[in-house]
Amino acid sequence: MAIEGGARAAYTHAFAAILHSVFLTAVPIALAAFVLSWFLREINLRRTAAHDSLSFLAGGVWSEPRR
Repeated sequence: MAIEGGARAAYTHAFAAILHSVFLTAVPIALAAFVLSWFLREINLRRTAAHDSLSFLAGGVWSEPRR
């Protein structure tokens, strides 16, 4: 199902025009999110990721890491 010449040109123009608006809206939102990310509180990661699978399964998902 192909689009005829005149309709294709109109569709392409409409798509390009709306795509421009989408990018003009998305850029300020992305910049605001980037700036706001600098104000997020830093949470330290665990000191070790070492654990054996059996203690992890026995202790549940939130078990403490070995020290």
